[in-house]
Amino acid sequence: MVSNLRIVIFASLDNQSNQIRFERGDFSTLVRSVIEKSHKPFDQIKQINFIDNTSNGIAICDSHLFERILQNLVINALKYSKSQVEVIFSQSQKFFELSVADDGPGIEDEYKEKIFESFVRVQHNQDYKGFGLGLAIAKKLVEIHSGTLHVERSHLGGALFIVRWPTNLK
Repeated sequence: MVSNLRIVIFASLDNQSNQIRFERGDFSTLVRSVIEKSHKPFDQIKQINFIDNTSNGIAICDSHLFERILQNLVINALKYSKSQVEVIFSQSQKFFELSVADDGPGIEDEYKEKIFESFVRVQHNQDYKGFGLGLAIAKKLVEIHSGTLHVERSHLGGALFIVRWPTNLK
């Protein structure tokens, strides 16, 4: 059921631009809420740390859309990590940045661009159900925020997903 819902959400993304509401809000609380909800099935076996490197935890975004982005990145990190996930929120003068790191197998170089395409799944991910839409949806939602989403190797040894969006959204 959830996977079918993802297909519908993905198909409707292009029609959401007139419903976007960029508002200044408490992003740290949003992140903590998503972590708390997402972490419940993994409570006993996975550790997740949130670090807010901003002075006030405030960001400009569509909180409903960013909740979807966060859910996807945090749940993926928890699924594929061995034991540890780290979420960091920071801000420079021009950009907000959210990074989600894990200590899992990471993403091989050959898949670092492909994983953001619809219906693409990495070989070692076949143990988990899904259609390969989660990261494609997340990337599209980040682009609606005039931002970028990419993956690198994490200092924890697994994947590091970095979301960057401008501080001057209107």
